[in-house]
Amino acid sequence: MGLLSTGVAVNKILWVVLTVVRAATLVMLWPVVATAEVYQWRDAQGQNHYSDYKPASAEVRNISTALGRINVDSSHRLRAGLSKLFAPMGEIERQWHENKQRQLKAQTRRSCSREQRVLFMLQRPMSLYDAKGKPVYITERQRVEREFKQRRSLARRGCAATRR
Repeated sequence: MGLLSTGVAVNKILWVVLTVVRAATLVMLWPVVATAEVYQWRDAQGQNHYSDYKPASAEVRNISTALGRINVDSSHRLRAGLSKLFAPMGEIERQWHENKQRQLKAQTRRSCSREQRVLFMLQRPMSLYDAKGKPVYITERQRVEREFKQRRSLARRGCAATRR
């Protein structure tokens, strides 16, 4: 098994593990809607009790429907304020967001293009020189490792490995 195939296998395993962890987190954080009933009764000493189970030994009143929905904001002023805060974007805001998106896409294209050029150079026999102009020799294995790292970097950025 070569260096490239080992790295790809490790990436696949990591991807599977991360997917399982994300799914488990989503399941744990998923809001659970409880449809439990709530009962009220008075004991022999005259003390009120509330519970989600119905005791057999006392006269019980089901108060589930009387409680209504819990944790629901009914404040008109708060809703009006939120609707102003989250109002649809105006024309100037929309144009600003579109311009920002174009700038980000252009920046990504430039970054991908640089990364692709480096990969293109790493895919061929090459000569490297240090800052003093002396040749730096690397083995074929080192070149393949650098090429693999460059491909991984391109994949993380969402860039294609080849230029279009």
